[in-house]
Amino acid sequence: RHEVKVLGSLTIEGNTEKRQTCLCSTVNFSLCGALVETGSDIPDGALLKYRFYIPGMTDPVMIVGEVVRAAHKAAHTGHGHATRLNRYGIVFLDMTVEDRLAVRGYLARSRRH
Repeated sequence: RHEVKVLGSLTIEGNTEKRQTCLCSTVNFSLCGALVETGSDIPDGALLKYRFYIPGMTDPVMIVGEVVRAAHKAAHTGHGHATRLNRYGIVFLDMTVEDRLAVRGYLARSRRH
């Protein structure tokens, strides 16, 4: 796992008429999975599409994954308000060869810095 900060979005898949999409921040990721933070609630076991941009690339990486772990904690803003941050462990189930190569290259570059 590599600690990287990448802004992304999660879209919960399923047979619901209205799909939920939320913003997330990547805490760390590897070729097999990621740990992300979001203020949204996502059910355990949810199938989702994880979309993010690798710095310097114009096309997003889109990965199908499954939530395998969840942790919830309170976060405090500078204005005295408390919000809840949720962390989700996502295992990657499917990604294109191109996306896999892009992630592998990004991880190799981030290791050198």
